[in-house]
Amino acid sequence: MQILGPSAEVRRPWLVALMGAAALAAAGLAMAGLVGLAMSLRAEPVTVVIADEELGPALAEAPWAESGGEGPVVWVVASGQCDGCADLLGRDLAQLEAEGLRVRLILVSPREGRHPRLDAWTAAFAETRDPSLLAPLRAHRPVPEVPRDDPAIIEGYLEWGRASYDRIAAIVARNGATLRAPSLFWRRGAEWRLAVGTDGAAADRALRELAPGA
Repeated sequence: MQILGPSAEVRRPWLVALMGAAALAAAGLAMAGLVGLAMSLRAEPVTVVIADEELGPALAEAPWAESGGEGPVVWVVASGQCDGCADLLGRDLAQLEAEGLRVRLILVSPREGRHPRLDAWTAAFAETRDPSLLAPLRAHRPVPEVPRDDPAIIEGYLEWGRASYDRIAAIVARNGATLRAPSLFWRRGAEWRLAVGTDGAAADRALRELAPGA
């Protein structure tokens, strides 16, 4: 039997190339499948079982405004500048409201990457709790200037939202998950459910679980 050394000639290079291409294609498909699975799992709702009795008060005591119908409540934690929040505010809120759900929106302004006009507008939203102020963001337009002479008032309302976010995030962390804006919370029977809402899947799952007979 002849043993080929490292310098032995490859007699069928086209076959080797074909096998290599097939292996790369298989690896690519496997990677795509894993990425798709990871994204699907990330969008799956999480059941809050640890400190679940603390979640309701943490949401209720945040600066929220309600819109929609008379159905079950969906809490939405979002920001005027987070990734995915523009689509959620412009698309998913309308979907939830159209199904008669009561949407309670909590807007949080980040401590880093400050945006003065957006901060003032977010503070006004927290102060008035008026869902009509969302109209510019829901139409993908810049928020208007909000006249305010006292920066301390703005900061006070912003810190209310941030402290609420931290409080909710701590409960979520105890359940092995990470709170990110935008996220949706709702009750399925006695259970609290959480889903990240960056691609519309979270709103779909909330609707599916809150629909009559679900």
